[in-house]
Amino acid sequence: MNIDPLLSLAVSMHAQKGVYALLLGSGVSRSARIPTGWEVVLDLACRLAKASGENIEGEEAARWYKERYGEEINYSRLLDELTVTPAERQQLLKTYFEPTTDEVERGIKSPTLAHRAIADLVAGGYVRIILTTNFDRLIERTVSDKGIAPTVIASPDATTGALPFAHSACTVVKIHGDYLDTRLRNTQEELSVYDERVNDLLDKVFDQYGLIICGWSGEWDEALRRTLERRKSRRFGVYWASLGEPGAQAQLLINFCQARTIRIVGADTFFSDLASKVKALEDLEIADPLPPALAVATVKRYLAEDRFRIRLTDLVGNAVRHTAERLSAQNFDLIEDFSDKEFLRRLKVYQTETEVLQHIVVPLCQWGNTSHETSAVNIVELATDYATPGVGMYKDLWNDLRFFPTLLLFYAGGLAAVSSENYGMLAALMNRPKCHDHEGEKSLCLTLSLPKVFGKALGQALPKYKQFAGPSVYLSDLVRPLFNEAIPQKYRFEAVFDRFEYIFALAQADFYEKQTNEKGIWNFQLKHDWFVVRNPSQPQDILNVVEEEIKKFGNNWPPLRAGLFDANLGRLGDIKQGLDRIIAKQRESFV
Repeated sequence: MNIDPLLSLAVSMHAQKGVYALLLGSGVSRSARIPTGWEVVLDLACRLAKASGENIEGEEAARWYKERYGEEINYSRLLDELTVTPAERQQLLKTYFEPTTDEVERGIKSPTLAHRAIADLVAGGYVRIILTTNFDRLIERTVSDKGIAPTVIASPDATTGALPFAHSACTVVKIHGDYLDTRLRNTQEELSVYDERVNDLLDKVFDQYGLIICGWSGEWDEALRRTLERRKSRRFGVYWASLGEPGAQAQLLINFCQARTIRIVGADTFFSDLASKVKALEDLEIADPLPPALAVATVKRYLAEDRFRIRLTDLVGNAVRHTAERLSAQNFDLIEDFSDKEFLRRLKVYQTETEVLQHIVVPLCQWGNTSHETSAVNIVELATDYATPGVGMYKDLWNDLRFFPTLLLFYAGGLAAVSSENYGMLAALMNRPKCHDHEGEKSLCLTLSLPKVFGKALGQALPKYKQFAGPSVYLSDLVRPLFNEAIPQKYRFEAVFDRFEYIFALAQADFYEKQTNEKGIWNFQLKHDWFVVRNPSQPQDILNVVEEEIKKFGNNWPPLRAGLFDANLGRLGDIKQGLDRIIAKQRESFV
């Protein structure tokens, strides 16, 4: 079986971050229409000839120069003849390497797909060392655009005192110099020998790192060829990306280094494909559960740019699948007996197994848009398939408790949506999730009754939550740590919690009436009510707050506009009036 060497390289690079250095030649900047150093020299000679009254083109310029001045053409001396000051020299060279406004608009002398793909590999930690024979600054520029300041070594002097490779996120070694430095190496004579400091640096790279060679023919750079021929280490491989059949010198080096040849159609395609394959391997890692802190950071990063939408969907899907498998594997029996110890154990397991999803659903619902709603709904629906009807009081209790993971994730996502006024997401969480039981498909929002999920078992096992609305207080305490960063103020979290629960109660009343054709609400207890009863002077009763908002905004009240209550103001008014009457009676009963 012959495996595509590009696939082998991608797998090896992904598995060994930072092991491979790049050796880039002029072919990498070719599609940017950046001239080679030799092309610059020839053009300068043509200009000199033109100023002397002669029309010379191409390679003829080198012969003309030798005949005219009695020596081989030399970059440094040629610049000295054409310019007087360093400023003049810089302005002259900029015309070759820096784009004009028109060229920027046409994408000329600007970073190519290859440069951007290389920068992605650097940002991912896969490439830390880039050796290049090019004089342009496209690599440095593109890496800097990723927020990484590369260490640049463009002369023998710069090798002294440069940060060790291990301490720099990216080191760019410009073997033949930078276009603004007159010590550029262009001619065959100049390319035949390197300063010993440069040789030592290259020997170190070739000995300690694998190598990916692209855009370099190996034909002209005698000193660089000799450096590769000194390479004795075989601990890491060499990959040579070749456009067509390698030349004679290149083939000798390929044989010597035991390099694997990758046939390419261009540097842009090669590096784009390589970066894409490495990223695909990263995606496979997402199938494994992420630590909560990393999950949060990853979701936030993916939410920041729409180009990560597919990766975010995959991350959520894999996390939901993993959690569902873990929950299913628990295989909690619907036992006949009840014990506080077993009840608390199951609560703890459910909480632990959904920890990653709890951390994912908060930023997803806080900052997600309509394209992320399905992922949020999938998170909330994950545990509903494991709730099957039991027989007998305790079997029903254990069965109802299976909705606890869903309830916990629903509260976490709903609170996150309310905290950022993301009511479109809140409406999706309340309107779309379904559950299935022996009676068929039901609205999950209606099914998630706190007293039903916990029964009296919560107050029995945890007396702290035995009071009215104990399950609601318990959930508030449970999810509060998820919002330490998003909602640092305790009073603000309490306000968000009260608003979410009241809208949740209104939505349940709405679904209950639609399902039963009866007005009222099915056994809902608000934590806020307990607080109001204990603090009768509390001015911020959520019932009054929402009442004033509805009067002010009417049909534009955000939850209504988002699609709750069929976006019908009259229906919302009827539902609210009925719910508020029930809440008033509940308050009276425990004053």
